[in-house]
Amino acid sequence: MKKYMLLSFLGISAFSLPLSADLKEKELASAIKRMDKNGLESLLNTGNLNEENKKHWLTVAKRNTKLYKNSIHLTKSGWDCATFITGLVGASSTLSALGYSLSALGAGLLVSSLASLHDEEAEFPEGLTVEDFNRTKDLSKLGLKVGLGGTVVSAAGLIGSLYLVRKGWRCTTAQNLLNRAREIETLIENTPATKQ
Repeated sequence: MKKYMLLSFLGISAFSLPLSADLKEKELASAIKRMDKNGLESLLNTGNLNEENKKHWLTVAKRNTKLYKNSIHLTKSGWDCATFITGLVGASSTLSALGYSLSALGAGLLVSSLASLHDEEAEFPEGLTVEDFNRTKDLSKLGLKVGLGGTVVSAAGLIGSLYLVRKGWRCTTAQNLLNRAREIETLIENTPATKQ
């Protein structure tokens, strides 16, 4: 009976060892694919990596690095292209809004300066009353407030949109992915291989 239990235990142990190795291989492949540097580092530190496996994973990491290096182009990097287009659309919209707000600001300044030149006690042209004059002054103040507020908001929106255009043009997402792939490659390269 003890003999059978011992043989069963040895059989189960021998069977689970390759399963554990396969599981580790899948975890390593998944960590490299996800660009999970911390997860890969912990996997490499906990297990033994023989020379053959190290060469294999280094080849995979170098292939990923080459793939990400070739994807540093505005049309090949989806996120960077979307960021660039979003920035262009935002810049176009804010430039249009900036034009309208500057027009309102200019009109408000013009009416305000004309109203300040005209004395309230002076004779108004035929059909224009003091109430009309006061309403014009109030509208000019409103035009100044709307124009100034719109200009400030549009200018801030334009700055944000230009930031997105620059970020997309420089392909920062693709650059970050390439840097991370290089870090993973270096991590695998610097991991000591065990001799088995």
